Amino acid sequence: MNEETNYRQEAARIFRHFREGNPNEEELAKLQSWYNYRVGIDNGYDGMPESLDQMDRYMAKMLRKSRVKPVYKSPWLYAAASVLLVGMLYFVWPMLLRQEISVTVGAGEKKSVRLPDGSMVVLNAGSILQYPKNFTNNRTANLNGEGYFIVGKSISSPFIVKTPLQEIAVLGTEFNVKAFPADSVERISLVTGRVLVKANTDSFHLRPGQQEIYTQGKARISFIKPGASTAWKDGFFDFFHKPAEEVLQELSRWYGFELVHAEAIPNKELVGRMPKTLKLTTVLFMLRDAGIHFRMEGDKRMIIL
Repeated sequence: MNEETNYRQEAARIFRHFREGNPNEEELAKLQSWYNYRVGIDNGYDGMPESLDQMDRYMAKMLRKSRVKPVYKSPWLYAAASVLLVGMLYFVWPMLLRQEISVTVGAGEKKSVRLPDGSMVVLNAGSILQYPKNFTNNRTANLNGEGYFIVGKSISSPFIVKTPLQEIAVLGTEFNVKAFPADSVERISLVTGRVLVKANTDSFHLRPGQQEIYTQGKARISFIKPGASTAWKDGFFDFFHKPAEEVLQELSRWYGFELVHAEAIPNKELVGRMPKTLKLTTVLFMLRDAGIHFRMEGDKRMIIL
């Protein structure tokens, strides 16, 4: 039994499983491996399919080639196998294209992620980033949390970041997005390049050094201190006239404690810069000095008084 026959039999088995229920990740990987194998023995193919039409063109070409090859076993067997494989790819390939990757960052952590197009994202504690395994017609990622994006240039395919409330479109740039669902504000800060921000029915461009602040359905633009919005990825908290509630939410995500009665946090702004390596007890003393009244239950719950 040759390698081609092995691949066909395994593909047929996986397809039967698809008809009966949901495929698992191992089976999807085997299917993609089979496709890569077909590409490897077809020198006329120049890339992975990005749509059903492209896949159909390749499969039709493969079948045309198979018709002119000598057949030493039952032609019905090869015809059935070919139809089975075409049908399998037709129904399953969209699932491969739509496979979504989800990255979650725990308390006290940050993670670097390389996206399918080579762009980089650094994620802050408590963040969730979702994106497709393969970018096709567009490059779109969904962010709940905070991320610093370094986006590779592509004139034909803008890069889009979707937050719970807004959408950012870029061609190639560096920017920071802070959009935690628990916060009452979203912040988009541009480091280099240019971005287009869409919020409700409004849209506007940001320039380097500008920050868009979106809260209560309204957006405003201000200039920020260089490095203030990106200090977190370099290991610092930088509270540049931030509301006390936003500061405490940020601390709770990093140190992993629950914030109780957040509505009682005083309406004041805090200013300061400190390393993220500080112990929680030291940070708590600093908060009390700043006029924040609370009590702790262990190191997992902060109750605002």
